[in-house]
Amino acid sequence: MTKFLLLATCTGLALGLAWPAGDQVGLLFIGFVPLLWVVERLGEAPRKYSGLLVFVSAYLAFFSWNAIAIWWLHYVRDRDGSYMWEAYLLTVICNSLFMAILFRWYTWAKKRLGTGLGQLFLLCVWLSFEKLHFEWEFAWPWLNLGNGLANHPQWIQWYEYTGSLGGSLWIWLVNLSFFNMLKRYQKTRNWDHLYKNLILNTGMILLPILISYLIYANYNEKGPSFEFVILQPNIDPYTAKYSTPPKVLTQQLLDLTERSITNTTAFVLAPETALPGKGAILLQGLAEDSNVMMIKSYMKRYPESAFISGLELFSVYLNKETASKTSSLIPGGQFWVDVFNSAVQIDTTDTFQYYHKSKLVPGVEIFPYKKIFRPLVGNLLFDLGGTVIGRTPQDEPSVLTHPGKKIKTAPVICYESVFGEYISQFIQQGAQFICILTNDGWWGTSDGHKQHLAYARLRAIENRRAIARAGNIGVSAFVNQRGDIIASLPYGKEGTLRQSIRANSEKTFYTLYGDVIARIALLLGGVLFAYALAHQLMAKR
Repeated sequence: MTKFLLLATCTGLALGLAWPAGDQVGLLFIGFVPLLWVVERLGEAPRKYSGLLVFVSAYLAFFSWNAIAIWWLHYVRDRDGSYMWEAYLLTVICNSLFMAILFRWYTWAKKRLGTGLGQLFLLCVWLSFEKLHFEWEFAWPWLNLGNGLANHPQWIQWYEYTGSLGGSLWIWLVNLSFFNMLKRYQKTRNWDHLYKNLILNTGMILLPILISYLIYANYNEKGPSFEFVILQPNIDPYTAKYSTPPKVLTQQLLDLTERSITNTTAFVLAPETALPGKGAILLQGLAEDSNVMMIKSYMKRYPESAFISGLELFSVYLNKETASKTSSLIPGGQFWVDVFNSAVQIDTTDTFQYYHKSKLVPGVEIFPYKKIFRPLVGNLLFDLGGTVIGRTPQDEPSVLTHPGKKIKTAPVICYESVFGEYISQFIQQGAQFICILTNDGWWGTSDGHKQHLAYARLRAIENRRAIARAGNIGVSAFVNQRGDIIASLPYGKEGTLRQSIRANSEKTFYTLYGDVIARIALLLGGVLFAYALAHQLMAKR
């Protein structure tokens, strides 16, 4: 049993080291092989508790992977300044549990369907699980396998057809092929077949990469160019953000703007919740807020430019009858509020365009399945700096339109940049760029901000949209339509970036049809599950 556990741990180590920042990316294509071998051997052995042993081995593998890949999460600090190990451990424990359950389903189905259909079932349930992580309130698609290739855009240009789930499918197919090759060799000891299969499996890796390189080499960026200016104020999110007067923070943004803005600048971008610092701005009083007015007054000097900033907004309701369905009662108070993590466009017109973040971070901005769990745990939250009230999402994405140039941009806020199909909804509404407003300062100089930046490159490829990414502490960057980082500011440095990027209006296959792979997997997986269940019921009769 010790040998099995060591091999399962090897899977976790391989996948963890392969993740962006560790970036030993080749390990993704063989990382699952040790665990598959363990599961195969445990399934063959006439053990009384073989199902339990499969689960334990899989859990150990996935616990190792999760623990290594997101080790940086523990750097989030509580209000007293201590590191929040409980947030990190809860994420690792729960996500590992979900993944281990999938493998237990796989062994159950394999006994009833046979090896080939059993492996197909594994592919289907894994891809369906990754899709689930995009959709439910416990959303955590950070470790979806296709994300692991994010720092190699030359390998994955075909994501414009498949999205990141195409990468997950590719990784699993190669792993299963290598595993089946080794299993056949163990039975036959035929070296000729081993060499042939090794060449075939190597081809399964190289052919998609070759196709991608051809797409990459022949892709020409589309659309006219427009100038963007990115602001990186480098404000500590734990201290300076809440102790510095809001007007001082606003003036810092304007001073940074003055460094780089020109008469040809289309958009100036400030990061997530750059305004107002401490507290929030009343949505209905946005036009009267002094910080907003400071920016609006400044922008009169540059009437051809629009200023987009992250900010916190709120709406107040004086009684339950007029309160929205999403509002929360202030603890100990007599009124209800909606709090929004938003992006607002400030220009010389009399109106404000804004968007409220919709893909919220579980435990930080949303209490998952509040009606079910709150009666059980009260106000005890998996809290990474959030509040009991949480944040209110917008029903559907909306774009921001430049008042003069009539170009449209997707105002993506922080965590939302991990959600492929959701971002494509902005593009369907006419967005010609993607603007990501984020604050990655919660995790210090760890791998967290590096992984988050890498995932933005996937969204550029999927939709063929250039990206302007404004980070509070960094990394701020420009990404072209091929997923290349063409300019960036280092983490932890105050400064600005100015760059012209192209406004593409064409839509990719992925933009139009989204995660087709997941929908096929869900349908096929359901059929296989029903077949396996029918087989079990008939066997009992």
